[in-house]
Amino acid sequence: MSLISARGARVLADWHGDDQRAYVERSHEARDHCWHAVHDLEANQFFVDLVSRSREIRRQGLQIWAGEEQVREERREQAREMKQPIPTPDGRGIYRANGGRIFFDLEWDRATESLQRMRQKIASYVAYFKHYRDAEGHHVLFVVPNDEREDSVQFETWRGRPNYSLDTCCSFWTTTSDRLRRWGPLGTIWLKVENRAEKPPPIGITTVGQRIPFRQLPPMDDSDRSTDDCIGKPFWWERRPGGGQIA
Repeated sequence: MSLISARGARVLADWHGDDQRAYVERSHEARDHCWHAVHDLEANQFFVDLVSRSREIRRQGLQIWAGEEQVREERREQAREMKQPIPTPDGRGIYRANGGRIFFDLEWDRATESLQRMRQKIASYVAYFKHYRDAEGHHVLFVVPNDEREDSVQFETWRGRPNYSLDTCCSFWTTTSDRLRRWGPLGTIWLKVENRAEKPPPIGITTVGQRIPFRQLPPMDDSDRSTDDCIGKPFWWERRPGGGQIA
């Protein structure tokens, strides 16, 4: 616990020869959110599983992983500029597959939030990504604990989306933690939330909807970075000396 105190942050900053202020600010963030340790570990495990399961797959891999604290810091500045609430996911990443880059935000849901809070979160994503020309290429992934919760999230998300004829929107996908444990994040477990032009999702869609594997999420344009440099590939850290959580 000393490392998430202000004193521990200063010691760590001095050891690295860095300015203390950024370390102290991160220590305050960690202190304020340390009561969600199980939630945070489960969300981080999602990215660890992406890395471990893609390690031996050619032309696939996790190129970027930014944790909640990193994303919160980035989007706090955007919130000030845009003067509106901005969603802070439990992590964001860029996964390379099929010659493209899959941009995604992860929302790890343990059913502790009310549906009203869920509606507010969905609305913040809709409002945030409406400013992006390529909004549909940004994927928001909800991992929920069970089928009943997935049904609810599917409906609330469908209801909160704009009609494509009126505005652009990010893409929403859902799955359950049980499916994730059985088949992993790359499995055929992702169920898309249709846009408002379609009929509302039927009750029980979690058991009848058509799911796709992670690699088939629509990608953005490719980058010139080799998949050999993705996190977890053999000796990847030698080609990306920055390393770390976001690389």
